[in-house]
Amino acid sequence: MLAAGPAWATTAADLCAPAADPCVVPRGTAIAVSDGSVIDLGDRALVLASGSGTRLDAGAGSMTILARSVTLNPGSALLARAGNVSVTTTENISVLRAGSSKARIDVGDFVAPGGITLAAGGTIEVQGVVTAQGSGTDGGSGTIALTAASDVVLSGELNASGGGAALGGDVGVYPNGDFVMSGFIDVTAGGGGGSIDIMAGGSVETLYLGGSRLDAKADGSEGDGGSVDVAALAGDVSLDVPVYTQGSTGLDVGGSGGDVTLEAANGTITLNGPIDLSGAVPDGDGGDLDVYAGV
Repeated sequence: MLAAGPAWATTAADLCAPAADPCVVPRGTAIAVSDGSVIDLGDRALVLASGSGTRLDAGAGSMTILARSVTLNPGSALLARAGNVSVTTTENISVLRAGSSKARIDVGDFVAPGGITLAAGGTIEVQGVVTAQGSGTDGGSGTIALTAASDVVLSGELNASGGGAALGGDVGVYPNGDFVMSGFIDVTAGGGGGSIDIMAGGSVETLYLGGSRLDAKADGSEGDGGSVDVAALAGDVSLDVPVYTQGSTGLDVGGSGGDVTLEAANGTITLNGPIDLSGAVPDGDGGDLDVYAGV
């Protein structure tokens, strides 16, 4: 027996004409999405036009989008405060930017950020913002997962950071091809850093531009650093960006540094950026750094 769908569910017909390909949400159009809706465009592409008012907004609920490809132009957004956004395509997913105007996928919340899942049959490119940030003191533990049959290219941000008394969230990036990063991944929080897990079927290449980093440190009081795991199954790992997993200091105890694991099963590892997994005063232990290169 099939489970009943949500009452008054939002469908592809609420976005555009049934035969429109691409299905374009016009500039400045805000569409309220019913909680639990599955917006299935079949083999059609979905495009959100540029503009800060262009958005699909599930409120505090969740939405699922199925399409050939999904393009969020600068300023547009998929929103689900404290909920979940799932996007699955047979081709590419693009979250674009032009100057200071950034597309965004946002499930952040003051107390309980939600989760974002992007799964592409092609490439995922994030120039803008993908965030499950906890903005309040106790807000944290959001999740972001990116899976691509080809590459993942990140020049923007993946943000699952938390508040001053919270734990950082979890970010996973899993391309079957390469992972190329010049942006940043942030899972910092006051109570303890979260986890960053990158596993590429090809290579991992990070390029330092101002602010580029893999950041899982604790940034409050007496917090332990999180973890960073980077693996390239068939290619090389090149780290030009800082990696942070340090603990944070406190009056009575110091937080311990988190662990960093780097692996290139069939390639080389090149380290050109700092790695800080230090413990904090007065008594925090440093984290562990493990490096495995097959060549």
